[in-house]
Amino acid sequence: MGLIRLDKEYEKLYVVGCSFTTGFLEKDKGSWGTYLAEKLNCKYQNGAGQSSSNYSIISQVVNMCETYDMTNSCIGIQFSERSRREMWSSDFNHYETFNISTLQINPEKNLSDNLKFVKKNINFFDNIWFNNNENVLRTTTAILLIKGYLESKNIDFIMFEGISTINDEIDTKNVEYNRYAKLLDINFRRNLLNEKTFFKKYGPMQPFNRTHPLFDETKNGGHPNSEFVKWWANEMYEHIKDNQ
Repeated sequence: MGLIRLDKEYEKLYVVGCSFTTGFLEKDKGSWGTYLAEKLNCKYQNGAGQSSSNYSIISQVVNMCETYDMTNSCIGIQFSERSRREMWSSDFNHYETFNISTLQINPEKNLSDNLKFVKKNINFFDNIWFNNNENVLRTTTAILLIKGYLESKNIDFIMFEGISTINDEIDTKNVEYNRYAKLLDINFRRNLLNEKTFFKKYGPMQPFNRTHPLFDETKNGGHPNSEFVKWWANEMYEHIKDNQ
């Protein structure tokens, strides 16, 4: 129970995350999950989704674990940009995930009526949904929830931050601090990331990838390219090996 083990022969590695895990344009070749599964000598299944929020990511983990026999399988989780949220769209009959950049980048014709309304009233929603403290709180809660769930199910796993981090100094002024004190406490959050089930040697994959010589922004639509994610997966494997 806990970190992926090297003394166990896994049948499959299931991975979840956002486009940093789907592999984006390079598909499996652009996914760290492909190469970590090779190191673990097992098959791999990619359950990641483009632009996934952290709540949709942990929901997918639970869905996988409740659907498949996980007795001889393990999980790899890439957490996404912390301000991404989810909203039900009656137009598309599914949940949409979005953040401010989603609203800024996408033409209005690509947005549902819900997101058009949010964009039109962004000054109102910005204070509610895109407050930094709120999103650190949501991300910390998501990590705690899925960590506890996997441990309760005796499923081995490894996690890392793909884009944003909870390891930030935040403004605790004017916060209902008594209720959220521990979740917003910087030492508590740092200790959570310091657990061996968390790969944090280089911090979040982005922006670290942009400083690495194997990263090529002209490949894979600006997403981590195959050469870089293969290196990243090897570093994850070394972390697993060092923490047995």
